[in-house]
Amino acid sequence: MAGGVAGTVLRATLQATRRASGAQYPQLLEQAGLSRYLHTLPPLNEAPACTAVEFSRLPAGVYAMLGEPLTRLFLRNIGALAVPRTLQDPGIQALQANLAALPPEARLAPLVRSIGQIVTRTWAPTTLTEDASAWYLSVGECPTCLSLPPVSAPICANSEAFYAGFASRLMARRMRVVEVVCRATGGPTCTFAFYK
Repeated sequence: MAGGVAGTVLRATLQATRRASGAQYPQLLEQAGLSRYLHTLPPLNEAPACTAVEFSRLPAGVYAMLGEPLTRLFLRNIGALAVPRTLQDPGIQALQANLAALPPEARLAPLVRSIGQIVTRTWAPTTLTEDASAWYLSVGECPTCLSLPPVSAPICANSEAFYAGFASRLMARRMRVVEVVCRATGGPTCTFAFYK
């Protein structure tokens, strides 16, 4: 994967991880090789702050401590905790204003396209597809599950919770987002359905 995980994404993830993990936070960062961010968070910009492999060691460390079900819950919590911080970004606030100017039924397509562009710049390359029921955002090399062992069900709950919370705020209505394919279960991508 070219680029790596952007400072904005890693910063929000680390802030949420610190809140969710408490006293285990320094150990998780050390296991991931991210101790350099223990006292100073990465810059709030889109420059790469770590590699996908480094990032992947963070959920892998949680998995080693907690197992599959609790890792999924932990990831869901950090995804939800990252939404408010992301909404403070001036670029995201501009996107929210642009979407609010559109009729409600015309907001989803530009929102999902914008999310795809942001995720490609800051996380990992994506592709978008659509059918009658949903838009699908597919991540080929997902940093969340890159270092996890095979799991029984999709596990990238951080992205699922983040996309659902983020899209709900920007759409001004509840959005249902579900990871329908996961590399950690043997899928070719991690794919998230944004239901219409």
